[in-house]
Amino acid sequence: MRIEVESWKMYFDGATNQNGSGIGILLISPKGTHIPFSSRLNFPTTNNATEYDACIMGLRATLGLRVKELEVCGYSALIIFQIWNRWKIKEERLMPYHECLQKWASKFSKIQYQYVPRMQNQIADALATMASMMDGPKKDEVRPIMVEQK
Repeated sequence: MRIEVESWKMYFDGATNQNGSGIGILLISPKGTHIPFSSRLNFPTTNNATEYDACIMGLRATLGLRVKELEVCGYSALIIFQIWNRWKIKEERLMPYHECLQKWASKFSKIQYQYVPRMQNQIADALATMASMMDGPKKDEVRPIMVEQK
């Protein structure tokens, strides 16, 4: 008898505005349990890098829950189309983020990426925006992801 492993879903978003930067992630278990989290980034970053940060942090959190199969949903065309290899990475500074994302993605037995309209990503978007505007203790903020520069 074969046991079917059910996929989790992850929605991600990053927000960069005049107040700062934040990430929002919504994990949904196969049984429908919603696990939201967000964090303020305490370093200067671009909007595209923040999107990568959000996706990478979501993958890391999901792996921490011992998830093996994941469907990643986002409305960041940049991330999704670069992962699908449909768009070239034109910004050299995003290459280490892309490589880091691929490294974490390789730890899943099955991973798929889906581009979704903004309306389907509202919770992650709200979490990221809220996190970008929060003032809080520095120790609770996310530190930069350490990526190798080549």
